[in-house]
Formats: sequence, structure tokens, C-alpha cells
Amino acid sequence: MNFSVNTFKKHDLSFVLVLFPVALYILILIIPIPIPISIFFSQFSFTYFLLISALYYLSYRAKSKYAWLFSASVTALVFSMRLSYLWTSGHSGNMIIGGLLPFRDGFSYYSGANFLLDGSLIPNIAAWRPMFTSFVSSLLFLTQHNLMWSVAILVGLVGMSCYLSAYLILRDFGALAATIYMTFLYFYTIDFIGLLYTELLGLALGCLGFILVWIAAKSQNIVKLVVGLAVMMIAVSVRAGTFFIFPVLVLWAGWAFRKQTHFSFRTALIAFVTVSLTFLVVNSTFRLLIVEPGRQSFGNFAFTLYGQVVGGAGYNDAIQRFETRDSAIIYRAAWNFFLKHPLSFFIGAAKAYRDFFFSSIGVFRYYSSSNFTLGSHLVWITGLALTISGVIKAGKKILVPVYSLLIAVFVGFLLSIPFLPPIDGGIRIYASSMPFFFGFLAIAFDKSDQKSGVSEGKLLKTVETLSVLVIILILIVPVFIQRLSAVPSFDIPLCPPDQVPYVVELHQGSFIDVLPDEETSCGHAPRICASDFQDNSLEMLTDASDAQVYQVLIDNGVSTGNGIRVFVGNDLVSKNSYLFTGSASTFQQLDNGLISGCATVKSVKKRPDILQIETGEILK
Repeated sequence: MNFSVNTFKKHDLSFVLVLFPVALYILILIIPIPIPISIFFSQFSFTYFLLISALYYLSYRAKSKYAWLFSASVTALVFSMRLSYLWTSGHSGNMIIGGLLPFRDGFSYYSGANFLLDGSLIPNIAAWRPMFTSFVSSLLFLTQHNLMWSVAILVGLVGMSCYLSAYLILRDFGALAATIYMTFLYFYTIDFIGLLYTELLGLALGCLGFILVWIAAKSQNIVKLVVGLAVMMIAVSVRAGTFFIFPVLVLWAGWAFRKQTHFSFRTALIAFVTVSLTFLVVNSTFRLLIVEPGRQSFGNFAFTLYGQVVGGAGYNDAIQRFETRDSAIIYRAAWNFFLKHPLSFFIGAAKAYRDFFFSSIGVFRYYSSSNFTLGSHLVWITGLALTISGVIKAGKKILVPVYSLLIAVFVGFLLSIPFLPPIDGGIRIYASSMPFFFGFLAIAFDKSDQKSGVSEGKLLKTVETLSVLVIILILIVPVFIQRLSAVPSFDIPLCPPDQVPYVVELHQGSFIDVLPDEETSCGHAPRICASDFQDNSLEMLTDASDAQVYQVLIDNGVSTGNGIRVFVGNDLVSKNSYLFTGSASTFQQLDNGLISGCATVKSVKKRPDILQIETGEILK
């Protein structure tokens, strides 16, 4: 009886300890952290880099039964503080408006997710990344369309996945290796936190796939290898990236699982079938279920390829030359140019390698608020040195499966770089396989100086459960959402000739109100203070089209001294997606539900049209 009571108390305490990092994460998001504090945690600085390194090292060096708790708490802290800054400052840039609303590509993914929730198929640019769009629809469904908490769940998933992959490093290589791995991985991730972009989900699945394949290599378990490769393929399909790692991994599997033979053709065949079948299911069969007919996945790759074929000119070169979004036209143009000038592609490839390792948009180039500092140079040099050291160390131990795994992925990385030039999006396009890359930095400190308090069995079970849950939310739940949903019935309002009718669904936590500073309720999303919004949105002025959107918001709200509500929505009348704006006072009683009225259209070149709401009423 006494044993049972003690066992119960032990499990009860473990449950409480697990909840502590979760509670810390939620608490930081709920409480408005002052901007001067949260901004320090929201961007790279050399001081912050050293602080994060120290916090992780101390947590990993704690007694084994507490190391997981301390490191999980540090992870909850740093991931939530970045999101807290966005929600209090109203920061706007080329990917986000008001610290919350998705912009540019994120606008399309969010709109596509809402189309699924209305029973429609995914249209337009969102069809290029259907799995991320479908995952967002599942999050919105679970949170009752609350964008804020959908983003919070996505960020929490990424933080947890990064934490679990770092724990694997801790188990096998020790505290210093785990510290280096997690610190570099976090600062790679920091600029994506809070954005509704594919990089976050790709990175989360990439971390989970990294763990699964790593454990499969150690245990020489083919079943685990199959699961790991499938998760990795889904990760790289969610955030299209280093597809060339998979042919190399097929060859690696045959060699690493060879046992007494020179090469296991059986294992290589199993690996090949796994990656091929997974690719076909998630990028072909699944797409047919939720994407409008005729739309292409990875449609923007044609523009990237053309830029490389003409010598590394970048993604936008094809758009400017041909003025089309039809990828078939761009593919033909790229092939014709390559036949005439084959060496030009290799010039583009050389530029891609240069940019990846040595340019200001490269893998280790972090920036502080004071621009490029000595600290940034030190981090860059350290990262390159550790990568070289890790490659050398892995090469010397290539007969050990986990080391040969990293070498194989590194080769796949190098093969992929010419087709993923940093000029077309920086290093974010590599998100789904970056855990493997940063693994090289970790093995530069290959010293197993401690063991974690979590067994490999528990870690594997956690990762497998989380992977299955995420895949269900990507591939299964959205299909049911789309099939079981329907556009609500409504009557089209009558409007003056210079206005257009609209009907749109508005939901709690999916809009921002930019309010005068005198409003005591402003200071945290969804209610942003006008001065904070204006001070933290100057990044939008670097692009002419973004600046035009910014000016519309300023003219309609901040400059008039009145509050303005802004949200992204799908107009059920025109079946198009817009950035809606209107007087905050108009929406005092319109916080949730189906609303209808008349609006003025404000067109912005290369950006979604803005619907300035003139009248509105609740339909239901």
C-alpha cells in the first residue's frame, strides 16, 4: 500500500513538472511583457547569443532528473518571448502585419486554410504548399478560428520539436554539444517565430525525422528507419527544400544496414520505396483531395530554376521577364536557355555555394539591431569552424552509422544548394533539414559527459506519438473538414455604385485593432497601441508595395486619431481574399460571426486588394 502511494506521488509530481514549461509558455503569452524587455529576446544580439548559450549549458549540466525540466523551461521562455514581442509591439514587416496577421505568402496560406473551412478547395499560391495550408486549417478548426492561439500552438510545436532533438544530442554527445546545437538552431529559427510560413512546420517535422532516423541508425532497426524517412519526406515536402538528400539516404541505408555483406540491396530498396511512396502520397494523392484541379505543388520552383539557369539572377528575374505565374512557361524557357548556355547554370550554382557559406544571407550570418557587428562575425566564424571540425570528425568515424548518416545528409545538402539559392529566400528554405546540418556543430564536441533523465525509449515514444499526431492534422483532419463544411447562406447586400458588397466571417483572435494611445485596453494583441504599431512597422517601408499597404492603414487609422480594425478574410460574395479594414468603432458589436455590408476597394500593386469597410452588420 505504501509503495502504491509513493508511486502515485512520483507520477503526480512528474505530471506537474511536465506541465510547468507549458504553463510558463502560456503565461508569457497572456501577460503583456513590456516591449523594452521582450524586444531583447526577439532578435539576435551577441549578448543574447551568449545568454542563451549559458542558460542551456547550465540547464544541461544540472542533475539528470532536472536537466530536462530546466532545458524545457528555457525553451518555453525563449520561444514565447519572441511571440510576446510581436503581440505587444504590433510589429509589421514583409511577412506579418500588426504582429499577428499573415502577409504575402502567409496571407495565401491562411486564406487557403479558411477556404477549406468553408468547404472549398485550396486555390492560387496556397496550392504550392498544400500540406502547410491543410495543417493551418486543422489548427483553426481546433481553436475555433482563433489565429492567435493557432500561431501559439504552431510555435509551441516547433519549440518542443527543437527541444526533443537537442535532448537526443545531449544523450549521445553531452551538455556542450547540446548547447551548441540548440543555440544555433534557435537563432536560425528566431525570425520565423510568429509567422504563418511553412518553415515552422517544416522545421518541426525535420527535428522529429532527425530523431527517428538517428535512433534507427543506432539501433539498426529497419522499421524505425522507414518511419523516420517517411517523416523526413513529409517535412521536406511541407517546406520544399533539400530533396537531393533522399537519393543519398537510400544509398546510405544500403551501406549502413549491410551487416556482414558489402551492401544491403534489400534495405536500400525498402528505403527507396518508402521515400518514393511517401512523396507520391503527400504530393500527388493528397493534393488531389484538397487542391483545386489544375493547380501545381512547388509551382514557384520553376522561377528559382530559371534564375539559376541564367547565372544566379534570382527568383524575380523570370517574373519580370515573362510577366506570368504559369510555371510551365518558365520551365520551357529555363530548358531552352540551358541548351544554349549550359555553363550559365554552373555559374549560378557557384554563387549559391558562396551565398550559403560566405555571404551576408548565409547560414551563420546573424544580425543585431546595430547591423553587422563584431559579435556577428565571431558567430559566423565559429559556425564555419565547427562545421568543418564536425565534418572531419564524422569522416574519421564514418563506419559508425550515425556519423555516416550525417555525412550522407551533408552530401545531399551540397547537391541541393544549386537548386536552393539563398538569393531566393535566404536560409529559411533549408528549414526542414537544418537539424542534420547543425548536428555537425554538435559532434565537434563529441564528449558524452552525462546522461539525460529521459531514456531513449521514452524519447522515441514521445517523438513517434507527436509525429503521428502532426501527420493526422496535416493529411486526415483537413479532408474531413473540407468535406463536412459548407459556405453559410446569406443575402448579398445592396451597395452604392462606387462600393462593392461583401460577406465575411470574423473571429475572435483573428484581427487587430490599432487604437489611440489613450485607450487603456491597448498594448497587447488583438488591441495594439497606435504609436507602437507606427514605431515597429518601419520595415514595411523598404518595399514600395508594402509601403502602400502601410500607408493605407496609417491614413485610415493612426493619422486620423481613430481606431482601425484590420483582418484577413475570404469574401463570400466575390470568393476572393482581401485585407479588410474599417473603423474600430464600427466593430464594437461585431467581434465574432458572419458580417455583411459595403466596402470601397483599394488596389495595391503585387499585393492583395484592401477592402475598406464602410458599413457592416451581423448576419449570425
